[in-house]
Amino acid sequence: MIPSGDEEEEGGDSDPSESSDQDDETMSAASSSSTSTYSTNDDREEASCASITDATPPVLPCKGVTFNEQVRVLPIPPIEDYTPEQRYRMYANRFEVRENKIRNKREYEFDNYDWRNATEENAMAICPMSGELLHPAHL
Repeated sequence: MIPSGDEEEEGGDSDPSESSDQDDETMSAASSSSTSTYSTNDDREEASCASITDATPPVLPCKGVTFNEQVRVLPIPPIEDYTPEQRYRMYANRFEVRENKIRNKREYEFDNYDWRNATEENAMAICPMSGELLHPAHL
């Protein structure tokens, strides 16, 4: 169940020690509700576009981006609050960046240097050891 913003305002104090699992559920549920909000707004925009006459071309395109006005703000702790291991895993070092660059170039070449022809997940193989998706360029 997604808590509404009214519940937090009425309660006054919100417990900052809530588990991250609850935050994840709330955020994933909120993102799915924003998707439905987008489609609702898109329908409204299409209706307003339909009312424009053919003689007058529209100045701006009818499609656009909308945002859910009900948001939940989560604090991001300062870097000093992270353990050394968390800090190390948070950023890629120069060796990882180089490996990723080489991998990306190989995959881009496989896709004929056109991002529109990028290989989708359903065309990739699954590694039997790790379960990760493997780009056909590496097979």
